[in-house]
Amino acid sequence: MTETEYDGPEFTAAIESFDRLTNTENGNPRFRVHFDDGRVAETRPDTAEAYGIENAENRVGPVRVRTDVEGHIWSVEPVQYHARPVAQATRRGRVASR
Repeated sequence: MTETEYDGPEFTAAIESFDRLTNTENGNPRFRVHFDDGRVAETRPDTAEAYGIENAENRVGPVRVRTDVEGHIWSVEPVQYHARPVAQATRRGRVASR
């Protein structure tokens, strides 16, 4: 597959549920994934990403999903948000940032 064939839609959503499909001819798992924004996509045959769908890190919070031109998932990774500094009151009533 050429690089441009991987240039399908990309989106961020949380995995709501997934269904295990029949294994590929090589015995690798495949999944149909349902996202909280209503999208549904299947994993590409014989890719490591199918194994990652079951990982707990991909089932908590939003994930960044990349698909190929046919709409098959080829990349799923947790979205990392950077926390903002938290304001905290000092003894004199002033607010200080961490």
